[in-house]
Amino acid sequence: MQKGFFHRLLEHKTAANLFLVLMIILGLYASKVLNTQFFPNYSIDYININVEWPGASPKDIEESIIKPIEEKVRYIDKVKNTKSTAKESNANILLEFRSGADMQKALIDVDRSIKAVNNLPEDSKKPESKVIIPYEQIGLVLLSGEVPESQLKAISRDIKQKLLDKGLDKVDIDGLRKQAIYIDVDPVAMFSNKLDINDINTEIFTSLKSMPSGVFRDDKSVQLRTSGTNDTISKIKKIILNSSYTKQDIMVQDLAEVYESSKETENYGLSNSKPALTLRVYRSLGTDTLKATKALEKSILDYNTNTDEDIKIEIYDLSSQLIRDRINLLLKNGAGGLMLVLIILFLFLRFKVAIWVALGIPAALSVTLAIMLVSGQSINMISLFALIMMLGIIVDDSIVVAEHIDYQYERTNNSYTASFLGVTKMLGPVTAASLTTVAGFAPVFLISGVIGQVIEAIPLVVISVILASLFECFFVLPGHLNHALSNNKIRIERKFLNLNSYLTYFNRTYFHGILKKSIEFRYTTLSLAISFLIFSVFLLKSGAVKFYFFPSPESNIILVNYDFFPGSLKNQTIKFSNDLERSLKEIDNEKIVRNIYATIGKPIWGSRDSTKDEGEHIGGMIIELEPSENRNIRTSELIEDWKKSIAPEEGLRNLTIKERKGGPPGLDIDIRLIAKSTSLEKMKEASEFIKENLLLYEGVSDVKDNLPVGKREVSFLVTEKGKSLGFDTRYVSKKIRENFDGVIISNFFRGQEEIELIIRTDPKTISMDTMNSFLIKSPKGILVPLGEIVSISKKQDFSVIKRRNGFREISITAEINEDILNPDYFFKNFKKKVLSQIQDNYNLQWKLAGRSEEQAETFGDMKRGAFLALGVIFVILAFIFQSYLLPICIMAIIPFILIGVILGHWVTGFDVTILSLVAILGLGGIVVNDSIILVSTIYEKINNGKEIFESVIQGSQERLRAVLLTSLTTIGGLTPLLFEKSLQAQFLKPMAITIVFGLLSSTFLVLILIPSLIFIGSEIKHLIFASKSWAEVKQRKQ
Repeated sequence: MQKGFFHRLLEHKTAANLFLVLMIILGLYASKVLNTQFFPNYSIDYININVEWPGASPKDIEESIIKPIEEKVRYIDKVKNTKSTAKESNANILLEFRSGADMQKALIDVDRSIKAVNNLPEDSKKPESKVIIPYEQIGLVLLSGEVPESQLKAISRDIKQKLLDKGLDKVDIDGLRKQAIYIDVDPVAMFSNKLDINDINTEIFTSLKSMPSGVFRDDKSVQLRTSGTNDTISKIKKIILNSSYTKQDIMVQDLAEVYESSKETENYGLSNSKPALTLRVYRSLGTDTLKATKALEKSILDYNTNTDEDIKIEIYDLSSQLIRDRINLLLKNGAGGLMLVLIILFLFLRFKVAIWVALGIPAALSVTLAIMLVSGQSINMISLFALIMMLGIIVDDSIVVAEHIDYQYERTNNSYTASFLGVTKMLGPVTAASLTTVAGFAPVFLISGVIGQVIEAIPLVVISVILASLFECFFVLPGHLNHALSNNKIRIERKFLNLNSYLTYFNRTYFHGILKKSIEFRYTTLSLAISFLIFSVFLLKSGAVKFYFFPSPESNIILVNYDFFPGSLKNQTIKFSNDLERSLKEIDNEKIVRNIYATIGKPIWGSRDSTKDEGEHIGGMIIELEPSENRNIRTSELIEDWKKSIAPEEGLRNLTIKERKGGPPGLDIDIRLIAKSTSLEKMKEASEFIKENLLLYEGVSDVKDNLPVGKREVSFLVTEKGKSLGFDTRYVSKKIRENFDGVIISNFFRGQEEIELIIRTDPKTISMDTMNSFLIKSPKGILVPLGEIVSISKKQDFSVIKRRNGFREISITAEINEDILNPDYFFKNFKKKVLSQIQDNYNLQWKLAGRSEEQAETFGDMKRGAFLALGVIFVILAFIFQSYLLPICIMAIIPFILIGVILGHWVTGFDVTILSLVAILGLGGIVVNDSIILVSTIYEKINNGKEIFESVIQGSQERLRAVLLTSLTTIGGLTPLLFEKSLQAQFLKPMAITIVFGLLSSTFLVLILIPSLIFIGSEIKHLIFASKSWAEVKQRKQ
């Protein structure tokens, strides 16, 4: 049946051409339809629970909100982890679910569990829970200028709406402070009329509710139909308050100052020391990044043409630029690699044979894109990496088939017979080789977590390439070669420069002699190979060749985070931000800084080590530089110069300046301390012990923990007299919050802008000195000095409390400069000398998280996957060759590929990375493929009754050209990348080094070591079966 099929396929006059045209059309269509994005789609199965409790301390939040909710939600079906954060006025619980969980059902379960919590504080707000929908940031838009903040707000909202109208999925505005109308009440006037904040609050809300110009919406929201804010303020000022004490009407303006202002607790942005906003633009998982970016760029360009020159609107930090760079890198190096492949093919194959093999590259790439489209893949940074890696491999199957057809043609001088024999004889070995390559990438599928979801795009692309290559080499190529070789003019054609004759001469003389000697001294050959392998491994173990898990290409984004000691004034934070910006501009001699955006009141987004803490003492900054290729100074050099120019600032607690890193989440050092019963003070003591020891290591920097000490707080304890007057802790706390923090009476709407109406005691009249005499209205309506009903004390507590899976947890983080300190040495040493004391001295458990945890999990998954892959490869080979010994001979070559890989990294000075490890999988596939092609030929001759020595020599000589061609074309496909100077390419070079140098050594090992291993295997079999030869053993089996 198989014979009949290939006969009909070769006899068909148009099949090959139709297939080729169809492949190209499918590829062109797929290239237009395939989604383009930064990373592959991955699921984030999280539900976030948020609860507001105004004025509550982190400890109160933990005890009264987080713990009760945790007890209910931790054991919901498929909950994997819980992460909780308690900070002033806010509780946040993040639930991580196992992969594949039904998130809508999970949300229903979470809501049901929260409703079952019946002991939450009365004055806390209703818990809000939602499924986190992943969005990918595609760019930022900076708005700044010498204009009022209100004008920036209006423009930002207008731009946001226009971007949403253009089809962009999500736009957030950073630095947009909410507006508020404040009613600051004079306490003397208020108390003289026997009123308190709650009395005035009630009167104002009632009046607003009954205003003819207002529409009552709910118990906290009134929308006024007024001509403007001034009209609203005027109406509020004239609201009548009834005083039961004076028996006369009083207007609000008699007791309070009413005015509009930005909310004082809101964070905001600066650029060039002027008010600024940043729009963060996102795409959903189904949106094309390049198309979304074009829509963004066009919208901003159109907007800029109609905007005041005093306002700067500029796009920065575009993720699409990295994708474009990687695509350009693929096209540029692909073109260069294709030229080298063509040259190699023309040197060793007939001209038209080489042409048809070369045409198989774009054809196979086209089908690859079509398969990627059908299988739901996308064009992204990871899949492009895989395509670059497969550039040289995609033509291997076609080379093997074409070379064998050419070989058969030289023997038979008949194109039809040669094509048929080439296809049928290579069908088994090439298919087996392809299956083993797929099996070689199987470990990637077993990597768990987000990293696993992201890099599984690599084996998916590999499978797509292999399927496309198989189709092209068996269904398209034979028909074209049959037609090409049938031309009489082609029969007498010699290879270009007649290089094939030189190879033939080398094969019959030098290679034959080397092969005989290596087989004769086979144990010496094996010993030499093992010696080189041991030396290579020694280079890696000794640190001569370093391993870096996931390097990040140089970034043109710098992230800054800093914080002062709690209680510091906002003016100090603003001054330091301006000083930072000024010092950066002073050292920027090459003018490479393009944009600066600073945040006041919160850390900058995107930084891996920033806490979610907020406050007047916290600030951050994001700086965009010119692209790496357009400047002479490196990002790290600029950062070091900047750090040296920053003057010391009194009260500054932490300052981190670093370039943004790509790759998996986490920091170089992330030590977690877990407490089941230990106090926060004891945990902080342990944290300080660890931080002190971290600082003793040269090369460790940016040491900090996530248990920051908060600002000094005033605590109240109700006295016996207070209790006798009806006061309790909850009542007093509520009254104090109403007066000091204020109460939101209602929300107004001015267009799309929401404005809060807040009443509070005038902050200018409150201080620690006057607190004792501050009057509080008792439940019975009596005004009593605060100092008579409570004892007042001051204390300083922690501003953030973290919990994980029901226990308190501290994270101590730092960065490692690997040029100074070897991470493996550091962790071994630090665990032994420092972390071993934590359990005994502080009663705390510890674990390593961050990149070390991610690295350990990834390696664990890859090890398990590697054993599975080896098992699958063995089964495939054993089935194909009907032997248990031959697969061992073939697979024995796999460890030796490390020789070229490690030596290549050593010579070039590059670190071994996770990309090197992934490339090793591809390299292993190529080497096993070459071995299969070689061994299948030898095995065929042995089965035909030839002696093993003659079979090995002849089989190796026959397959020399095929093995050399597959290796040289793969090396040629990646050589341009090896010499690429762009910084984007530096990230990918370890992959190119792995395959190029690995093949240089492995090709020699396949041609020399495999024959020796076959002989050694034959001798082992001889001992087992007490037989004289392998051929005799085969005959005995038969």
